[in-house]
Amino acid sequence: MASATPAYCDGEGCTEKQDPAKEAEYQKMLAEAAKIDDSCVFAAMKTRIFEAGKEVALMGGKDGKKIGDVGFAMMNHMKQMVGTDKTPKSKNMMIKVSIGKCKALSKTNDYKSLTSSMLKVMKRTASYFAGMSSGIGVAGVLMVKYGDEKIGYFATSGCPAPKNDVLIARLTLLKVGLIEGADGIFTLPAPKSTEEDETANLPKIKGGYKKGTDVPLIPQPSSGEFKVKVANLKEQIAAGDQASIVKVLNFAVFIFGMRHPNELRGLLDNLEAVFRARAGAEDGAIDPEEGVADEEKFEALKKKIVGGDKAAWYEIAVAAISLISIFHVDQLPVLMAISEALKDSNAPRPAASEFSKRQLALEGAQTELQVVQTVAIWAVSCFALFHPDIVVKMGLVSA
Repeated sequence: MASATPAYCDGEGCTEKQDPAKEAEYQKMLAEAAKIDDSCVFAAMKTRIFEAGKEVALMGGKDGKKIGDVGFAMMNHMKQMVGTDKTPKSKNMMIKVSIGKCKALSKTNDYKSLTSSMLKVMKRTASYFAGMSSGIGVAGVLMVKYGDEKIGYFATSGCPAPKNDVLIARLTLLKVGLIEGADGIFTLPAPKSTEEDETANLPKIKGGYKKGTDVPLIPQPSSGEFKVKVANLKEQIAAGDQASIVKVLNFAVFIFGMRHPNELRGLLDNLEAVFRARAGAEDGAIDPEEGVADEEKFEALKKKIVGGDKAAWYEIAVAAISLISIFHVDQLPVLMAISEALKDSNAPRPAASEFSKRQLALEGAQTELQVVQTVAIWAVSCFALFHPDIVVKMGLVSA
């Protein structure tokens, strides 16, 4: 009898031949995840946990580097999947592996039953996908205690070394405020009173944070050298340097796609509906990409940006105005000043008394590239002022 081919892989271009019955079970689990009542405190945290998990996986390594592309799964005390997610470049297979890890640990609630040995990892994963076992007893899944001694499970999969799956899972749960016990089981912190400041656990910074977020209210300190590098980047964008523009626009897609995927998708869908209507569609709201997952949509947008697609540049630039304004509305007047500074001094300007004519003349002279440059410079300014550490971590300017 031929041995089963492992369906587990973490390399690019691997193919997966999944048993139809197992695939149906997987799809059923995903459907269940969407139906679980979020009154369950663990399920209610899924969006926050997945958002934190992606941030840790992509930026939580040494010097802000990526740890790995991974898939996540959460299972509640009733052994129902309450949610799944993944980093943009992770294979869907990694979600399935995480589901298998949750199922395995839920049988024993004993971390000692999990393995990090690569030989055992491959064997247990292959056995699960071949239908010979009902779970994957591999490191990378953690227990969370909530409610009346209920146990839930959070799993991460995709790193070549299981210890890094464990690292991402652990840092994720700590990031969302869970408490790690001596036995390795995490618990939810005591409920906060309604009057307690939601930012109380964040480090103290100059001026404080926007209520309920980790976004500073006023600009934060940074070095003179950093400011010079930021100024140079803005000069390059103003001069039309495409490499600098692309770098900033893809940075925007990454950050917004990770932290505010619903808002970004909504803005892109709205803009594209307008573009379709302008192009003559009978109903621009009919979206041919409605079924495309957010991460696929964002990855496709980034590829267009890198490829020099000016329409994609303009689309993310316009969307970014709304997203940045949510957290830094005080910086909107700066956007107008940047726009004015980029305008051609030779552009037609009717007499000051003819305001409407002057407005129309300036609108006519403004190009889509100028909009892109304006927003790109504004984005760099806002992030450099309020999040200088992120600007360096993401490589917009060197450390």
